[in-house]
Amino acid sequence: MRWYIILGTIIVILSSIILYIMFKRKKYTRERYAFFATGLIFTYTITVLTHLIFDVSLFQILLMLYNKLPFEDITIPTTSWSDKIWSIFLLIILCVFILSIFYTWGDKGNVSKLDRSMKDVREDLSFLRAALIGMNPAKIDIADKDIAKTDIDKKNFELNYLDLDRDWPSEAKELLNMYSNQYKINDSEWNKEENSFYSNYMGNPLLVICELESPSESTIESRITEFKKSRKVEDIKVIIAVKNVKYNTKNNIQSKDRIYFTKNTLLNSLIDFSDYNDCLRRQFESDEISEGDNVTLKDIYVESEGSITDLTSKENETIHSVEKHLINWASKNNNEEQIVLLGDYGQGKSVLSLRFANELVKSDIDRQPIIIELRGKSPRNMPMTEMIAAWAYRFNYNVKAILKLLQEGKLVVILEGFDELDMVGDQLRRLEHFKKLWDFARYKKSKIIITGRPNLFLNNEEARNFLQLNNGERSTFSVKAIKLEPFDREKIKLALRNTPENISKSILEHYDSTKSGVGFSDLISRPSTLFQTSIIWESLDKTKLNSSKIINSFIEHAYKRQAQKLLSISGTDLEAPVLTVQERAYFMQGIAVGMVKKGGYSNQISGRELEEIVFPLFTNIPNFCSRDHHSNTSNLHERLREDAFESVFNDVRTAGILVRDLTSINSFKFAHKSFLESLFANFVKMKVNPNNDEDKIIGNTIEKALSITDIYSLKFSDEVIGHVTENIVNQGQKFDDSEAKSLMNALSKKAKIIDTIFFRKAFLTTKFTAFLLAITFILVICTVYLKLTKPSYSHINLISEIIFILLPIFTIYLFGRNVFLKSTERIKAAIEIWCRACEVQNYNIENEKVLSKNFIECCRNHNKSINKFKSWLSIFPFTKEIVLKNKNDSPPNISR
Repeated sequence: MRWYIILGTIIVILSSIILYIMFKRKKYTRERYAFFATGLIFTYTITVLTHLIFDVSLFQILLMLYNKLPFEDITIPTTSWSDKIWSIFLLIILCVFILSIFYTWGDKGNVSKLDRSMKDVREDLSFLRAALIGMNPAKIDIADKDIAKTDIDKKNFELNYLDLDRDWPSEAKELLNMYSNQYKINDSEWNKEENSFYSNYMGNPLLVICELESPSESTIESRITEFKKSRKVEDIKVIIAVKNVKYNTKNNIQSKDRIYFTKNTLLNSLIDFSDYNDCLRRQFESDEISEGDNVTLKDIYVESEGSITDLTSKENETIHSVEKHLINWASKNNNEEQIVLLGDYGQGKSVLSLRFANELVKSDIDRQPIIIELRGKSPRNMPMTEMIAAWAYRFNYNVKAILKLLQEGKLVVILEGFDELDMVGDQLRRLEHFKKLWDFARYKKSKIIITGRPNLFLNNEEARNFLQLNNGERSTFSVKAIKLEPFDREKIKLALRNTPENISKSILEHYDSTKSGVGFSDLISRPSTLFQTSIIWESLDKTKLNSSKIINSFIEHAYKRQAQKLLSISGTDLEAPVLTVQERAYFMQGIAVGMVKKGGYSNQISGRELEEIVFPLFTNIPNFCSRDHHSNTSNLHERLREDAFESVFNDVRTAGILVRDLTSINSFKFAHKSFLESLFANFVKMKVNPNNDEDKIIGNTIEKALSITDIYSLKFSDEVIGHVTENIVNQGQKFDDSEAKSLMNALSKKAKIIDTIFFRKAFLTTKFTAFLLAITFILVICTVYLKLTKPSYSHINLISEIIFILLPIFTIYLFGRNVFLKSTERIKAAIEIWCRACEVQNYNIENEKVLSKNFIECCRNHNKSINKFKSWLSIFPFTKEIVLKNKNDSPPNISR
């Protein structure tokens, strides 16, 4: 009897602790909650077993506890089999409730650093692991507080300028110390009366005279005389540092012991950018776009048109040459306007940035361009100085000097590719990223350009907020957004100027034969895909051209070109490259999938992560991938016996379409982000609609090697969805109800089941709701009948029995519906692909012969949160209709 009471006491204590943690979740992490919740589940499970074996229920135990109090005892009733069934059912409800609280801990609760880091890489902390961690609260490190969600709703960030007013002597000291490591001037060496620093230079006395304007010769001589008298020396070195003179005056003649510096000359001498500028020039004028094709960016570059936009429906102002507009902007001294350069994939944002940087270097504008690639970076976790350091390490530049040049308006900083940032799946993360990016503009003389694809954002309102387009009246900087426009026919023709005449003529004929802005014309109006098209045009199947087909053909062309190059180097087939074309294609496909799994579409991977992806791919490679090898050995593992993996890994790193990412140490990227997206889309097609058994095997092999349980657990970008759609749609084929159903089954069978049960309505209600209502009705009728047949019953007992029936059914409904609604998040990509494919084939998706309109609207709705009010009302369909109708019909501002 005593251990029953101990068991009940433990349950009461644990329940109280859990309730306290739930209501104080801002103070506690879900690891602590999971620890106590696990204890409660374990203890209550023992209680249920006690009920089943010894006929002692939790209710009886609680009555035993009550009878220990100094009150009148309550008679303990006996238990029955129905009570045991309810005891088991309550255990299930308890587990469901506890797990639902754990997995919806969300932003209302405190978060540990481990939990935050796992969310950043799209992983979730398991309940049992959290419980084990929660055993020791001392080991739980609390993550930094997230920015409040209300900040997202604000139209502007709270950004103030970081400039500090400083006196000229302090600035001069700082500039001289950065100018040369030999200068070690300290604040303690300042002589206020003489307005000079009494310092030393390489062991010799150094006098630094600081003046706002050029001092007279008599003033200089007086200071020198006083310094010599003070130091009791004759041989000294003198520096005259003048702030408000842009150039040295004619009278100030340099000598061995007397040097004149102005602020402007010091700033311009802090860093020698010649190596970096030469690198910019080579990238644009000399480096091949695709190795072996002998084409540079200079050969195909055409000035882009653009339009100034605020991402609303307002009419936009046209810019005929974005390059000249940027040059003109950089030449102006009104530094309160920053630039955002927007463009879809392949529209030449990176090339335009590179061209602008080169032209700015050639001009007489006193600003130095630097391009900081954002690929794979997480600004929210990096101070601005770290981002600068990551760029500067290649050229061994002084980070403090770079920051000083930024503050003084001597730089134009181009932050390239915000859509390739790491960890951008969450709106709060994106907000934090952009707040840190805009730190570059928080100096009054800053000149900043930020580039990227606008589809990173959830909607135009978010884009306007994060890009600072909703700035209104403000005391800091303003932002102008420029959207790059597609090429017209004249620009396409100009971009093909160095292409063989027969190819350029054929491409333009195809362009003329298609509708403007649709299909092929839209495809080659993008500079990137226009170049790819021109390279592979002669070998390209001209029927049913789309961007996916052209990118895939270009990638295949790159594989073959690389193989030919390696063969020419070796000089014989007997010394062939390590990997064949098919093997290399398999590895590149797998690497693209692994990169998406690890980091989304940031298009950057470290050497260690690359090795972790390549090894399982190497272990599981299908034999048929090696059949294009000239030898009789069809198996890669048999062909490479010694140092096999090292040889393969080296080939993958150096002979594929991966290139070194020089913005980060030991990192790699695909030569163009569209390669990553296209290869991942090919993998998705292999899984949902393979062309043949070999495609199916490759898809399954990559899935197994990379431990992917569900392809829809991976992130799908809008471009990937577009590529998948293009891959699976055969325009012009018959596409009716049966084809639409077959495509949906291939993409996701789960979607059809969820739609049928939870969304497709009959008689104003769904099947799931109807089923639960029927069960409820039967149970209530049976309960009423059984009670009425008893000789003695009370209405109170009958009502309590009915409530006891409704409560668990109500819980099942809420839990089941929310679980399946949450599961629609994972199949949104499948529904979007299906919808786009149907729209391309002119199939009416609203006929509800495949999916219901409610389900399609739910999946295509980009708002992640579900309206709880409507979810509760949806339990009672008739009430929902009445309440929502009355809500819409009621006049505003009527007090109850």
